[in-house]
Amino acid sequence: MQTEERLRKLKDLSIFLAYNTNVDVITHIDEDFERFFTEEEVRKARQEEPKLLEDKVDLLTAVLDCMEKGRGNEIQITNKEFKDWMTENVNEGKKRLGGQAGIMSDLLSKLGCETILYTTNLSEEQASLFEDRKNLKFPYVENDKLKLTHPTNCYKEVPTKKNWILEFFDGQELFGIKAKENSRFIASSAYRHENLELGDVEEKVEELAEDVDCMILAGYHNLLEEYPDGTTWRDHLNSAKEFLRRVKKANPNLNVQIEFSAIHRKDLRKAILKEVVPLADVFSFDTNELGLILEDLEISKGGPNPEKPYEMSKALKKLIEELNISGVSIHAHHYYMSISHSYIDPEPIKEGFEFARNAAWTRASGKELNHEILELAEEVKPSEKGKKYRRSLGDSLGDQEFSETGIHRDEFDIVMIPNKLYKDPQLTVGLGDVISSTSFAVENALS
Repeated sequence: MQTEERLRKLKDLSIFLAYNTNVDVITHIDEDFERFFTEEEVRKARQEEPKLLEDKVDLLTAVLDCMEKGRGNEIQITNKEFKDWMTENVNEGKKRLGGQAGIMSDLLSKLGCETILYTTNLSEEQASLFEDRKNLKFPYVENDKLKLTHPTNCYKEVPTKKNWILEFFDGQELFGIKAKENSRFIASSAYRHENLELGDVEEKVEELAEDVDCMILAGYHNLLEEYPDGTTWRDHLNSAKEFLRRVKKANPNLNVQIEFSAIHRKDLRKAILKEVVPLADVFSFDTNELGLILEDLEISKGGPNPEKPYEMSKALKKLIEELNISGVSIHAHHYYMSISHSYIDPEPIKEGFEFARNAAWTRASGKELNHEILELAEEVKPSEKGKKYRRSLGDSLGDQEFSETGIHRDEFDIVMIPNKLYKDPQLTVGLGDVISSTSFAVENALS
């Protein structure tokens, strides 16, 4: 199926997204960034492991770790003093719509989906970053009726949440550490008003569930230990669990995907994995996040090497069994892989992946996402390493057709396609969000 047909199908899809949006301040690792650090701070950073961000040393430790391992990461800033320092010193950069739900809703509405977004972070500045599209809507309740309008009509008097995106590129050096891949580190902010509550919309959950075809939920990792009103992360996580139960009861055929994000608070991370994820249908993450997931569930110490796809497939199967979920989806640098059990047919999943790699290639190019550019991306050759890894998995499965079809049907269906890599990416932030949201939307539009 070609781009035009996939886009036509997406226009018939209605999707709800929550919870996290913010403004991304995008900057690059360069000589100006180097000047922030003394020799002593560099020495300390080289000796430590990444942890919650309390000062400059923690920031540098996290950035160097990402560069050395060739992967992205996100860690929360824990105190006001360091957030003020970031605001004063690292505030020069391009401002973009950020947050998983924010990026995804903007993208899916651009592709034609009927897109409904809810977030507690909707400041006036935040709302202004959403383009004026009739198919991008925000839910609210008026006269006991669920209504929809553009986000710019619903902003609240709340502070704007800002995250700092520090991008680096393959081969770039910082204090003797050379980056292995193009990627980024995110220094995220903590905000008192950011939680998993739905306000007045909570009264209309069943109606909302019946009106949409599928849901993507993200932002659980931003919960605070405690809120000014005395509630805790546990209270708000319980609200999110109840929301999912009500949704599935009202519309059992509605597919829900949970987006993971690296969380450096183990208690919250394990609660999300063991209590929230099993209530959904699909769980999406990257290779870095998989390592944390497998450790928390005591399946293994760290994640499998992405260059060994058979080991990757075995780890994902164990994850499905442990979480009692229908499907998992992972995006590695050179390929995407889905393992599913009693989910939808694997053919639409493959279609979703093929569309997603074109969308991700387009975003990495910095070009505007539209029909013409997506068709241009269709002609780009997939990663040769991705093809090699798929052949390797096919050999291990004893499935000679897998290297061509990318589909293996069994008790656990496997879908794997090679990625398309943009040689000199203009953007790295949000690529995972593009992949997971467009693939999920297309597979649901076609199933």
